[in-house]
Amino acid sequence: MVAGMGVFGKIKTLFKAARHMATVEVYEKLHKCTKEREQLTEEVNKLREELRVKQARTFHKNAYWLFWGEEHGEWEGPYCSVCWDTNHKLVRMHVHSGSECICKVCGCYAGSEPPPLDPSVRA
Repeated sequence: MVAGMGVFGKIKTLFKAARHMATVEVYEKLHKCTKEREQLTEEVNKLREELRVKQARTFHKNAYWLFWGEEHGEWEGPYCSVCWDTNHKLVRMHVHSGSECICKVCGCYAGSEPPPLDPSVRA
């Protein structure tokens, strides 16, 4: 009978160990899913920002200009068209001369005058 109790004790111990291993496995899977969710959330946020910029931008005199709506009321820019088109990076251009801007990242030149606010004139 004592020998039998030892077997049941061992079985009980094995069940406890199996339950612990299952718990560890569940935590590992949960950690992996959490990391995956964080990566997907980051990717969705990046895509949302790209869409927001795409909807606000206008190409004018070799540069992109952003118009955030009537409440903002003016153009923001210029931004380098080469840096955006190749790397999806909004790089602000700097005034090089009175009517020209330069990108300090790629060296591209563009006009420094923003597009007209009236959309019918832009077309």
